[in-house]
Amino acid sequence: MQFRLPDSLPKTPSAAFDALAGSNGLFWLDSGKATAHHARYHFIGCEPSSRFESSDDALFDDLRGFLSAFAHDAQTPVPAPRVVGYLSYDAGRFIERIHNTPRPELPDAVLMAYDACLTFDMEEGCSWVSAVSQQAADELLHKLSQPPPPMTALPASGNPPHFELTRESYVEQIRTIQELIAHGDVYQVNLSHRASLKLNESTSHGALYQRLRNRHPAPFGAFLDTGKLTLLSNSPEAFLSVDLRPESASVSTWPLKGTRPVSADPNELMKDPKERAEHVMIVDLERNDLGRIAVPGSIHVPELLQVVSHSTVHHLESRVEGKPKATVDLVDILRATFPGGSITGAPKIRAMEIIAEIEQAPRGPYCGALGYVAHGGMQSHWSIPIRTAVIQESELSFRVGGGIVADSNPQAEYRETLVKAQAFLDVLR
Repeated sequence: MQFRLPDSLPKTPSAAFDALAGSNGLFWLDSGKATAHHARYHFIGCEPSSRFESSDDALFDDLRGFLSAFAHDAQTPVPAPRVVGYLSYDAGRFIERIHNTPRPELPDAVLMAYDACLTFDMEEGCSWVSAVSQQAADELLHKLSQPPPPMTALPASGNPPHFELTRESYVEQIRTIQELIAHGDVYQVNLSHRASLKLNESTSHGALYQRLRNRHPAPFGAFLDTGKLTLLSNSPEAFLSVDLRPESASVSTWPLKGTRPVSADPNELMKDPKERAEHVMIVDLERNDLGRIAVPGSIHVPELLQVVSHSTVHHLESRVEGKPKATVDLVDILRATFPGGSITGAPKIRAMEIIAEIEQAPRGPYCGALGYVAHGGMQSHWSIPIRTAVIQESELSFRVGGGIVADSNPQAEYRETLVKAQAFLDVLR
């Protein structure tokens, strides 16, 4: 069932999120910054009815089994997530068989099913309740009607984040990658490093996310409380948009590659031959990945090398799309494309091996996928959780990185990672 949210209840995503603070499994898929293709809908829900969690070799087969339980869900006029969750970057080892991947510290996948959720249509200015039963709808409406609990965001911590690698160590890792490139092992590798800090016990994760999104809105923001961890995502990058309905079948990906500080002239990014070459290399990789599951001849690039600007950086973005074969499902598409090429490198498998060898630590949700499944698995949307913090117990951590190629300037690459970290450094002060 689906109906308009009563006028007496919170009418904005922010107010609804505050009202549900502290609820189990709370999520907010947050289109906080409008872009050409996205940012129409916000989705909010809590109290999942079932859960899928795995770090097993059979993860993707088991995920198909979990999603099959919702295959007969009725389609609704307005989009409404049925399943929400993440896949860790490290789950890619079950697809490409990267044997030296560090042992993950967190589950490789957590997806939760919700019997009721809210959809805020920012284009039409209306709000919807979607539910599998009247009871599920009533329970959500009751929670929304209660006074919001107090939330404290500041001070988040008394100390700045600690970066685990020094500038010199990160630069040395870049030079190691460039030696491998010179020897012909690989063309491009996405390298990252980790920062962490202890949060004050009184800090509300929800209030911290509100501060992040208010200061640095992102087209693919997200808050996700899985119970074992909380994700605060400020991602600018779409991974996959999947529509398997016969009348509108399509699959798209939007790789980001190429960065400049927001203070710089965005035209410099467009004109830089290094950035353009690095970006086109990843576009070709994505064309190849989508080609595994698409109707032959349907892959095309309707948008190439577009500059998109965010609160701290400019990026180059392209859109690659095709028509999925009638025989494939969402899990087939994930297996063909995961993890995204923009956060691995090219060739993908060798780049992933080098990442494992050099970083020597699991990435967790960072650079994996975060999103939702709707309409009985026929529609699905995922972001790549870059600019994403993981909160576990009282520790908040995040990773930042970038693509390394033969002519990368190691010092400039390190500085770029600090620019990408700026949103979190800002809200954690």
